[in-house]
Amino acid sequence: SAGSGATVAAEVVLPGIIRDIEIVSSGASIYALVAADDAGVAVVDITTPDAPVLLHTTPVDYFQDGLTWTEGGGEILTDNEIAGTKATITAIETDGTDVWIANLNYGIHRTSLANVLAQTMEVNGTLFMDAEVYTLQYAGEQPWGGPRDLTLKNGRLFAAQGFLGMAVYDPVSLGRIAGYHLYTDASVVD
Repeated sequence: SAGSGATVAAEVVLPGIIRDIEIVSSGASIYALVAADDAGVAVVDITTPDAPVLLHTTPVDYFQDGLTWTEGGGEILTDNEIAGTKATITAIETDGTDVWIANLNYGIHRTSLANVLAQTMEVNGTLFMDAEVYTLQYAGEQPWGGPRDLTLKNGRLFAAQGFLGMAVYDPVSLGRIAGYHLYTDASVVD
């Protein structure tokens, strides 16, 4: 009961599997930016913590052509493409101005916080992006290197890329600066 000092839990139902949450302030409001797996990026107004409001969820697209991989029988297939409008979003990072989005099916996207909050869309109904970098590599027909986590630190964007290790990117250009991969670094001894 309200008079007994009990706390009432507030909740909001979100689509998809929640992979990551980033809290950011904009103006007088506080938002939770949510990496919601194949549902995309969800924005929840948490300015009033005991009354969160899901503002919107926006899918993220991807496209890459000119890919080469080897099918199960060993045949090399060239000029393949991957595309979709429901990318698997695994992580989100923000500095309060820009937002970086880890897309397991493609790589890393960058857009402005204003685009995310206003739900600025591409013509295909997905979130508008300012820049992106393709990070996958194929071993057979299976891609590796989709980012699983992002961290912005000291002017660098660090990406955990599963079997491809860790890569470091310039947060503005998304150019790769450095990387570490246990299996391809000859100086590492197990």
